[in-house]
Amino acid sequence: MSELLFAISITAIALKLFAIFSDRFGLVDIPNDRSFHTKAVPRGAGMVFGTIALIVSGYLYPKIYSQMSYVISSIVIVIFVGILDDRYRLSPKVKFLAIAVSSMILYFNGLKIDYVGTYMHEDIYLSWLSLPFTYFAVAGFTNAMNLIDGLDGLCATIAIGIFSLYVVIGYKYNDPFIMFISLGFIATLIAFLLYNWYPASLFMGDSGSLSLGFAISVISIKALEYLPAPTILYIGAIPILDTFFVIARRKSDGLGAMTPDRCHLHHILHKFTRSVPLTVTILLAIQIVFFAIAYFVHKLENQIYALILFLVLFRLIYESGIFLIKKSKMECFSEQRRQ
Repeated sequence: MSELLFAISITAIALKLFAIFSDRFGLVDIPNDRSFHTKAVPRGAGMVFGTIALIVSGYLYPKIYSQMSYVISSIVIVIFVGILDDRYRLSPKVKFLAIAVSSMILYFNGLKIDYVGTYMHEDIYLSWLSLPFTYFAVAGFTNAMNLIDGLDGLCATIAIGIFSLYVVIGYKYNDPFIMFISLGFIATLIAFLLYNWYPASLFMGDSGSLSLGFAISVISIKALEYLPAPTILYIGAIPILDTFFVIARRKSDGLGAMTPDRCHLHHILHKFTRSVPLTVTILLAIQIVFFAIAYFVHKLENQIYALILFLVLFRLIYESGIFLIKKSKMECFSEQRRQ
């Protein structure tokens, strides 16, 4: 406990120093038409809490450095590319390439998805599809965390919730890797929330959201040793459902899947709550409900039912979201993006 309190304190100090000098390195977020803030805010704090989280995790569990250095290397690559994106706005192709390289580092060191569960009494092994599936899953969730980083405190709060559940899972199955990586990120994210809670004075940037998504992906793959694959969908429900929602809605509007807009689930909910803290709290509560569902579905012998339930819940959320957009007459896209 004392180590974690020390980590929180050190991270808080480091973030304060980062905020003071961020403008000298061009790490400042300028508001645009999709922003909730109205003034420039230091961006890129993910490099600080992400790096300290890895140091703390290695201190708590030294074998991460001696036996699983490839995990540290892969996360560092993602943090570094996130820093470059925060400074220079890299193209999506460059970011996905970096995630691909990091995913392959994991894959060729044995951290991969090669079994996805039992369906209709048949065990499903991926064989040669394991590599592309691992990349797709990692890149998809990493990008999903990036997409929900749209309200003060939202991405960090959801990440703390997910990491907290993985601490429990790591403890239950005596897996120190899962437990201590999660604890490292929880400690540094708590310090970050001191600055990122509404009204935020500091943003994590892509160095934060990408590294969080990638780190959670790594832990989730490791957790497949103990949990059925569909259960992971429930553990990462809010980022995953938001990604599915915006892609499906953009396609229905005849636009590209990566087209930026102002109608994510948090935008829609905020439209009605008119409160950023309340919106974040509600989304965290929904995420916790999905944690509870995950507890029950992971016991199912036939995981097809867990998948069906997840798809049903997605359909319910999708229809509810579309209804609320129409009811409130929200404008999701600017005219420039429509043209």
